[in-house]
Amino acid sequence: MIAPAYRPSPNGARVLLATRIRVVDHRITEIESIASRLAATIGVGAGALPRVDQLGDHPRPQFLSVLPPSERHTRSQLIAIVNAYYTGIENNTGGRLTAIYPLLTTPP
Repeated sequence: MIAPAYRPSPNGARVLLATRIRVVDHRITEIESIASRLAATIGVGAGALPRVDQLGDHPRPQFLSVLPPSERHTRSQLIAIVNAYYTGIENNTGGRLTAIYPLLTTPP
């Protein structure tokens, strides 16, 4: 698989573009592209909203802080959360909460 990312500027708008290609037996079997606008707002015009998820020069503090051991999930709990996530993707029709929801809202 290859996954290059670059920043083209169509019409002066900054965009982050990433593409993933999977090749099996010298044939492309999967291709996926994601384009993300690097703007300070979501939307355009008078209805545009400021972006609160904008990446800055420094990571957000919550990504640098160490979680106390009493608040951490165990390895088996983390595995159950991940498995429930993928089970939900494969089996959920949108009519109910997936099995992952109680796992995320229950403290360790």
